[in-house]
Amino acid sequence: MEMTITTAKGEVILRPSRREDAAAYRDLRLEALQRSPTAFGSDYESSAAHPLSFWEERMAQGAKGEQGVTYLALAGDALIGMTSLVRNTLAKMRHSASIFGVYVS
Repeated sequence: MEMTITTAKGEVILRPSRREDAAAYRDLRLEALQRSPTAFGSDYESSAAHPLSFWEERMAQGAKGEQGVTYLALAGDALIGMTSLVRNTLAKMRHSASIFGVYVS
């Protein structure tokens, strides 16, 4: 599902990730890990060492929506935000999800 939001600074598109978002997502994720290292479970050094193929797979998996979805926020061509929703797998909790990795540049 894609959505356009009009803000005081212009339009922002919110949409699920795509494989071709990998390089921009990697850059934004690394920025987030440098600026807010305590807000994430992973660290900059380990994340920076991953090849582009790792990020491509992550974006492809994040778009499937089977166990979760990664949403991206774009202003024009620039990726400015990200978050992941992960569906709970326990039988009594399948109706809910948790929010992870929220960052806005």
